[in-house]
Amino acid sequence: MLLGSSFYQVLGCRSRDRLKPFIKRNARNVSVLNAVIAEPEKLTKRERTRRKLMTATRDLIYDRGIERVAILDITDAAGVAAGSFYNYFENKPAIVRRLSMTFMRSSRHIYLKPV
Repeated sequence: MLLGSSFYQVLGCRSRDRLKPFIKRNARNVSVLNAVIAEPEKLTKRERTRRKLMTATRDLIYDRGIERVAILDITDAAGVAAGSFYNYFENKPAIVRRLSMTFMRSSRHIYLKPV
């Protein structure tokens, strides 16, 4: 289970402060909107909702820390019904794992640069 400081360790950081440069911090609604608009390809409604949930989770974890984020907070910030969260993710650790995999995939080029 990924909770607390282990989340930041999975991302290769010792604390939330080291993670800040990698996260574009916006107002929650703008950030969720950017997550959906940023991709030029046509997305299905399911994928758009999944991205809204992931973006809302990322922003809430950034603001509050993982221990203080509840699933209801995530669904409220994403603008979806509370029960629909479980159509996309099993539980909170599942969405955190998905976020960490996405982060690692997107920042892989930073760590694999030739010296």
